[in-house]
Amino acid sequence: MTDIYVRRFNSAPRGRRWFPWIIILILAGVAAGWWFMRSREAVSADPGPAPAAPASTEEGSAAPEPAEPSAAKSAPEKSGRETPPSPSPAVEAPDPAAMEVFREAMELVRGNRLRAARDKLYGLLERDLAERLASSTKNLLGQVNSALAFSPRDMREKSEYIVKSGDNLWELARRFDTTVAYLQESNDLENDALRPGMRLRYLDGTFRVDVDKSRFILDLYLNERFFKRYRVAIGKHDRTPEGTFKVGDPVVHPDWYSPDGLIPYGHPDNILGTHWLPLISKDRPELKGYGIHGTRDPASIGSEASAGCVRMMNKDIREVYMLVTRGTPVVIHE
Repeated sequence: MTDIYVRRFNSAPRGRRWFPWIIILILAGVAAGWWFMRSREAVSADPGPAPAAPASTEEGSAAPEPAEPSAAKSAPEKSGRETPPSPSPAVEAPDPAAMEVFREAMELVRGNRLRAARDKLYGLLERDLAERLASSTKNLLGQVNSALAFSPRDMREKSEYIVKSGDNLWELARRFDTTVAYLQESNDLENDALRPGMRLRYLDGTFRVDVDKSRFILDLYLNERFFKRYRVAIGKHDRTPEGTFKVGDPVVHPDWYSPDGLIPYGHPDNILGTHWLPLISKDRPELKGYGIHGTRDPASIGSEASAGCVRMMNKDIREVYMLVTRGTPVVIHE
């Protein structure tokens, strides 16, 4: 296990908030299913929702290094990659049996039987699915995984620990290869205080990140199994480097060291959003200043908009920040 860097999470999680989120999840699942069934006769190829560089190519950094040019502070340039011209795809014949399993999974979600729904959805992913159904399955599965992972609810990958005298969240996070933020969020902790006898649940496994530049998606895997898909933005003019990286020391509320100097977190000109995950390349140490971060411009997601970094919605990077630790592998590819 790699040495884990744990940064104190600044905002205490809001306890007992997952009930309304589960209701939202149910409604989202029903809406997604209705949309899928209505549009199955005209299936498209849309995948659905789904980092020392040269100073001129860096978007930004949480360390004092040259970063994105000042011109990048304006509205992001959107290249042709966003909507590549292509002939109309052939209509994929729906698989009635697979569609029925998807409907059954939605009914389980509506009934708040998330673990059973999860099993059905993972079973679906083992089939050769039409693109639209595969995308809908991953989207719904990601919502179910979040609802289970970020709550005290049971989950196959979770282990339980009984707090002993002298324990603290930082040491436990290091021991379990997770983050303080995740332990707080998933156990409904209002503060840092622990008391002997408390039961803490945590994800017992290893994450990895896969970024597909051509599809503007970031897939998160837990124990080599799909966990959740996120939509991202990448670098303009193919500036996002491809290769294998590892996550460095994550930062919450990052300052941005721009070409014009330090821009603190919260300033309107700070482009990094709420969290920063630096990317480190052992094979290409010259790649510096790249990372995965949030954004002040949600409309840029799904396009070539940055100077090289991978951008996410702030709510999405917050989630990934809580799950991955220093040393988490990241692969970026076309």
